[in-house]
Amino acid sequence: MEKTKRLKTFSGAVAAAAVSLLILVLNLLEVWRGCVFRAVTGIACPTCGMTRAYLSLLKLDLKSAFYYHPLFWAVPAIAGLLLIKKAGSKFRIAVLSLAAAAFLVVYLLRLFVFNDSLIYYKPV
Repeated sequence: MEKTKRLKTFSGAVAAAAVSLLILVLNLLEVWRGCVFRAVTGIACPTCGMTRAYLSLLKLDLKSAFYYHPLFWAVPAIAGLLLIKKAGSKFRIAVLSLAAAAFLVVYLLRLFVFNDSLIYYKPV
């Protein structure tokens, strides 16, 4: 049973990585620019700007990367922490909870306080 659960988790992670890579490649090739969530709902999501942040990072433009999404650095750090085999489930839950809280706080600040031009609420 534990093996099946690990396989499902791994499969989900691989699928998410593949979709993320596809979106990144499409943006790099300038075939398609945009956010699937925003295109469907008209509302920016909490990770809005993440692709542009990574594209800026690939160009070694840290200022733009932080502008597009100030938590772009957290995703690989969180993934690394979650891959630690000795970490227990409480540790993993704590990491994910803190990450979710950080993304939510940054999202709400960008949406309501800083009047960020990247984040807006225009439902379709």
